[in-house]
Amino acid sequence: MNLLAIGAHIGDAELMAGPLLVEAISKGDNATILSLTPGELGNPNISATKYRTQKISENRTFCDAINAKSIIFDDLRDGFLLPTEENALRIARLIREERPEEVFTHWSGSFHPDHRNARLLVKHAVFLASLPLEDENHPPFLAKLMFSENWEDMAGFEASEFRSISDSSYDCWRQAIESHEFAHGQTSGFRYIDYYSALMTTRGCLSNTFRAVGLMRDPSTPL
Repeated sequence: MNLLAIGAHIGDAELMAGPLLVEAISKGDNATILSLTPGELGNPNISATKYRTQKISENRTFCDAINAKSIIFDDLRDGFLLPTEENALRIARLIREERPEEVFTHWSGSFHPDHRNARLLVKHAVFLASLPLEDENHPPFLAKLMFSENWEDMAGFEASEFRSISDSSYDCWRQAIESHEFAHGQTSGFRYIDYYSALMTTRGCLSNTFRAVGLMRDPSTPL
């Protein structure tokens, strides 16, 4: 089974889908993380150019640690991610190539415009990837779209299913996410690692397991 997690910035997919990917990889599945921008404007203390380099390095370290493939659209700018047809087609081509049975991305109820536009882009891309378009190198492919929990995207988010995370998968994710400076709260002050760890415990309580992640099916798509 192939899985694809898509975040607006480096670090988004690692947090909201990272534990799920680790769990899947431990069972023999393949996983790819696509970052639509480097997220280079997320640190007010250093230049965007320097932070861009740091973020890319952090992403590579994380993906190596969990044995996932990393793809970064490093030509797109943090804060200026637009839901254009060109960007949607670019993601659709990746879906055709990677052929993931499930795609995980942001929910629309976000205060961050890049997150909202990422959701629009991915939803459009999943549709385009399923069409018999001409001049494409790979045949059409229909992926299942799921929305992951992100603390910035929670307006209207309602988990429709939970997937358990084993202790070993949590430990692997926890060690890997340490590579991201921002996840410790050193750039914004938000304690990302603590939040997502606590969220997994909360979701585990709701699903009668120790840890779990919540996912939301696309409410506009028939089940």
